[in-house]
Amino acid sequence: MQNQATPDFITGVKAVIIEKSDREGKRPCWQPANLNEVTDDLVNRFFDPTSEYLRSAPKLEVPVVVQLPPLSQFALPTENEIREAVVNSHTGGFPGLRLGELISRLVYSRQGKSGVKEKVLEVVRRKCGLQDHADGNVVLSKWRDEEYSL
Repeated sequence: MQNQATPDFITGVKAVIIEKSDREGKRPCWQPANLNEVTDDLVNRFFDPTSEYLRSAPKLEVPVVVQLPPLSQFALPTENEIREAVVNSHTGGFPGLRLGELISRLVYSRQGKSGVKEKVLEVVRRKCGLQDHADGNVVLSKWRDEEYSL
């Protein structure tokens, strides 16, 4: 290996595998022997992108094996996600989103995660105006936020 930045790799392999000096408590002959002997040039051999020693090093390519799902599916919906679902349901002339629909959408988006319904109900009670149509349908009528008033 002619293009090594230092001979320490060969020194280490030789000391551990061939001479087995690590078992005898002998210290390999490192170059540099101590931290005070480390120069900027030596550091640059390992970290400068233009280093001749790095140019010949193989490039690491990690294949994408598994497409990881978005982390949000593991968390409860945020207040902002709930607000967006309510506010966006009122565009295009729709009369309003039913509470049951909102809960169903968010439970489905979280693959049935426990606690989603309770979180949605808590946020809706604090932030939404509700209209009870006395037919079992509760409609979300207004988001209590100046920026998102419906």
